[in-house]
Amino acid sequence: MRSSHETFFDHPSFAVVGHEARKNFPVLTYRGLKSQGKTVYAVDPSAGSIEGDPAYPGLDRLPAKVEAAILEVPKEDTAAWVRAAADAGIRDVWIH
Repeated sequence: MRSSHETFFDHPSFAVVGHEARKNFPVLTYRGLKSQGKTVYAVDPSAGSIEGDPAYPGLDRLPAKVEAAILEVPKEDTAAWVRAAADAGIRDVWIH
């Protein structure tokens, strides 16, 4: 049986959450998922776009539901983003 660590990246769609104004946006994660053919949305309340794609200010503003979220935000913001993921119905969250 595969662990949740092994299956996390099997999801077809992701939100990658960062905060460019306070910590560099995780572009390597964002690019890596896109290069694997995943649907990926950038979420960053401090940026209008990431890599030429729209950046959404919150998980509740995404144009479609995602199965998983990767959080690469300042540590003091992590709990709030985990709550936002739960509120958005996102069950799988990776905290980086």
